[in-house]
Amino acid sequence: MNNRNVRVLYIAGSGRSGSTLLARILSQTGSSFVSVGELKHVWERGFVENHLCGCGRSFQSCEFWQAVVGHAFGGPEPMPIEVIQRLKWSVDRVRHMPQMLSRWPSRSYHQKWQQYAEIVVGLYQAIGDVSGAEIIVDSSKDLSTAFFVRSLPGIEAHILHLVRDSRAVAFSWSREKLRPEIVDRQVYMRRHPPIRVAGEWLYWNMTLDLAFAGKGPQEYTFVRYEDFVRSPLATVEQVTANLQLAGQPAVSLEGNLLHLTVKEHTIAGNPDRFQQGVVTIKPDEEWQEKMAPRERLAVTLITWPLLLKYGYASGLSRKKQSRLGPVS
Repeated sequence: MNNRNVRVLYIAGSGRSGSTLLARILSQTGSSFVSVGELKHVWERGFVENHLCGCGRSFQSCEFWQAVVGHAFGGPEPMPIEVIQRLKWSVDRVRHMPQMLSRWPSRSYHQKWQQYAEIVVGLYQAIGDVSGAEIIVDSSKDLSTAFFVRSLPGIEAHILHLVRDSRAVAFSWSREKLRPEIVDRQVYMRRHPPIRVAGEWLYWNMTLDLAFAGKGPQEYTFVRYEDFVRSPLATVEQVTANLQLAGQPAVSLEGNLLHLTVKEHTIAGNPDRFQQGVVTIKPDEEWQEKMAPRERLAVTLITWPLLLKYGYASGLSRKKQSRLGPVS
C-alpha cells in the first residue's frame, strides 16, 4: 500500500445543508476529487446492511468498494464488523470529544483510538489508491468525526465548514424522505423536532468556528450554502484554490442547469445522490411559507447569535433565501 499522506476534504456542519450536492459537484470537476459520501456509515450500511452504493449497485457487488476493501484489508473485512462498530462508538462520538482532544486521554481510550485509527487510515489510503484521485471528499459532517479525521496519522485533512440558515435546516429535518438505498423495504430518513435541530446546529457550528475559523485557507474553508447556490462555480473555484489544485475546475453548468454525469461511489447521504442528468438550481422559499410560525420563532431565538454572525440578520424578518433545488 502507498504510504504517502492522503488528502481528505471533510465537509462538516449540520445535516440538510447541501453537502451531498456540493460533494457531487466537486466529483464532476475531473480526476482531482473522488466523493465517497458519508464514510462514517460504511461499517453498518455497507458491510452489514449492504445498502446501495451511489453507483446503483449494492455495496458488496460494487467493484469499486470491493477493490477498496481488498486493497485495504486483504480480504472482505479487517476484523469482525461488530468489533469495528464497538471501536467506533467507543472513540468517535461527541461525548468522547474531551478524551479525543485531551493531551492525556485514558489508557483504555487511547488503545481503542489507535486500533480504530489504523483501520480508518487504511481505508482512506485504499480509496486514494484505487480511485487515483488527489482529494477524497468525505461528507460525513459529524462534529466528532471532523476532529477524529484531523488527528489521523498519514491523513492531511482540510475542513470545509458548510452552513445553511438554521430555519431552513430545521424545516428540512421535519420532512418525510424515503431512503432509496434500502431496496427490500420502505424506510424513511429520520425526522427531528425543530428545537433539537436548532440546538445541534448552534453547538456544532459554534464548535467548528472556535476550533477551525482561525486556521489558514490551506486547512479550512467556510462556505454558506446560500452563496453556493447563487454561484456554484465560484464555490468550487474557492475550494480548489484553497486546496492548491492546479488548473481550472470543469463543471458542466449552463445557466441554472447543472449536468450530473458521473456516478459516484457514495455511502449514505441525501437520496439525491442517485440522481443523474440535469439538476435545476433555483430558489426555494418553501420553508419561509410553510414553516409553522411558532417553530420558526423558536429556532430563531435559539440560533440568533450565529444567524447574525453568518449574515442571516435580514433573514430575522422575511428575506428570501435560496438553496440547491433537490436538497430538502
